[in-house]
Amino acid sequence: MGWLKMDAIGFDLLMEGWIPSSVGLSSSSSIVCAAVLATLALYTGQSNEGMLRRVTVMEDLADLCVRAEQYVGGVGEKLVHLTQILARDDMGVRFDCFPLSSHLVNLPPMAVFDVLHIGEEPHKTHCTKDLRIVEGRIAGKLLLKNAGKTCIYSRLRDVQEALGKRLEEMIALSEDLPETATLEELEKSLGEDQLKECLSKEINHGTLLLTL
Repeated sequence: MGWLKMDAIGFDLLMEGWIPSSVGLSSSSSIVCAAVLATLALYTGQSNEGMLRRVTVMEDLADLCVRAEQYVGGVGEKLVHLTQILARDDMGVRFDCFPLSSHLVNLPPMAVFDVLHIGEEPHKTHCTKDLRIVEGRIAGKLLLKNAGKTCIYSRLRDVQEALGKRLEEMIALSEDLPETATLEELEKSLGEDQLKECLSKEINHGTLLLTL
């Protein structure tokens, strides 16, 4: 718990929810945000609402959630985590940038949001976003291997920090990456375990295009 500057303690956490998996409702992000907010309240003894009045705390929590989501098999976006952290019943969240600020917006009582689920899990193999995420992870692993470095995270931003490079230097390093590679070629280069850390269950075959 380095972020809170507190010693770690053990506890059991039970979560319950009704969000189906793989329906585009950020179910994995919901799990992560719920766990983080519960942990924060347990450690600090403060209500989440009181702590989240400060934008810096909100941003730090969202960054923590983004990093943590890989441990439940997903990759979330910071804006999704910010929205879920600040969510309140019967209210929407509005974000303004430069500087970053958030505002809760009252929703009219007549507003209804219906989510229909046909009971089938969609296959995301050809989803461009998911493919780009996998390619980014693989590119990060290859950049680390080429530099003889290690990093517990494979996001390109974390790889850049691990290598201590500027953006221009990272672009130059990416020139040494292959433009295309099969999974067999990547497994030979990275090893089976390293490659599995990058792949999602939907993307497990074919030729991947590595882009930065």
